[in-house]
Amino acid sequence: MEKLKNMINILKSKWLKDTSKTIILIGIIVAIFIGINMLIQKLDPKDIDLTKEQLYSLTDESKEKIKQLPETDKINIYMFDYNDRDVIAELAKEYTKVNKNITVELINTEDRPDLVSKYNVESGYYTVIIESGNKSKTLTYYDFYTSDYSTGNNIDLTEQRFTNSIIAVSSIGKTTAIYTLVGHGEYSTETEMTFLKQYLELENYQVKEIDLLSAGDIPEDCNALIIASPKKDFTEPEANAIKKYIANGGNILWLSDPYSAEGEMPYIKSVLDVYGVNIRQDGIVIEQDKSKMALGSADLVLPSIANSDVTKNIKSVLLLDTGKLEFVEDLSSLNVKKIDLLTTGETSFYRTNIQDPSGVPAEGEKVEASIVGAILEKQSTEEGKGNSKLIVIANNLFVTDRVINTGSSQVIAIGMRDNLEFALSSVAHLSEVEDELVLRKEMKITQYTATESQDRLIKTIIFALPIFIILLGIVVWQLRRRKK
Repeated sequence: MEKLKNMINILKSKWLKDTSKTIILIGIIVAIFIGINMLIQKLDPKDIDLTKEQLYSLTDESKEKIKQLPETDKINIYMFDYNDRDVIAELAKEYTKVNKNITVELINTEDRPDLVSKYNVESGYYTVIIESGNKSKTLTYYDFYTSDYSTGNNIDLTEQRFTNSIIAVSSIGKTTAIYTLVGHGEYSTETEMTFLKQYLELENYQVKEIDLLSAGDIPEDCNALIIASPKKDFTEPEANAIKKYIANGGNILWLSDPYSAEGEMPYIKSVLDVYGVNIRQDGIVIEQDKSKMALGSADLVLPSIANSDVTKNIKSVLLLDTGKLEFVEDLSSLNVKKIDLLTTGETSFYRTNIQDPSGVPAEGEKVEASIVGAILEKQSTEEGKGNSKLIVIANNLFVTDRVINTGSSQVIAIGMRDNLEFALSSVAHLSEVEDELVLRKEMKITQYTATESQDRLIKTIIFALPIFIILLGIVVWQLRRRKK
């Protein structure tokens, strides 16, 4: 009984007293922590963006663009189903700090049936509506991110989407319409070329399909017409509609894969004859120069790139099973000027016998450089009508969603080399559109493999060091206990 009393006295005189102090100290620390948080929340200081790509803040380019908007423009950003702490919502609010005429409103679909009905918004789809007056842009969560298929890294498009969309709906925004021809088995921007469409829309183009049998004529707002590997011939009325478009100064991007034609196409030929060009589709170019091919494959051609307005920022284009172009001898007789854009190597040759797997020319296969991409400008002879431009590439696969095996990985064709940039530059040149703001922020994923010695050190830090600290604590506790 006496021993029990002694133990209680020890607890009262030492442990209980120390514990009380500890509890008071913990209470003070918690109070300070809560106070600091309340103060910071009240002050709402600007977040510090430590990411290399500045993923969570606006670039100077964006700020300058937004500051240039007229004061009369009122821009509303409605964000359905987002909350205050969502990264996309936080970035949207940065625009309100740059321009007081921009507002951001976070909305539950149930609270604004008027907007839900007006813009056909569905609950749970994280929709963003950017509007000004009678102009608007609709963005979904998936519009803010994509992938770089050459590196495997994710790309953050949020700032580019927001900035370009705000400019597009403003009074200074320009609508650029691009039409893609359908009705003849062409590659579609809805199925085979979805990534091209995504990036065109990202840069404020409106991409529309047109069936000339239904439409009759090409609309006046068509800044450029894309014709992508038609398998069937045009009808005479369709060919005449395209020729009329050319005569009025219309511009065309014509892409054509070998073997895409299902037969003779005289009406398509009549359109190309306006520019004096023929697209050979009965074979493919085979490269012999290793420096002019990719992945050691003779049919993956890396053509030489000529200096031009279209190619000034293009370093490398990869064509997959490319045909070649041929021209009439005297283009000047057609009032046509030509610029060769893409040319194969001097040791390449054109092969029509697809059953021959060899990489060397057979008898009759001429070794020579082939033109596989060109700009043709048709000068108008009628007063008041502009010149017509045709960018023609004897390949189409290079801008499609086709998956290419590269040995250890798979890459989308349009994501290889500068294929995407070349396509976008071609459309911009034909549309006479100055470059919009391009802010593709790469969200890099870095994989680190430790060496054997580094691996031992890491395991020591993770496992051995904590065990050592625990054992040391036990030893110290025992030593102090003996001293008592």
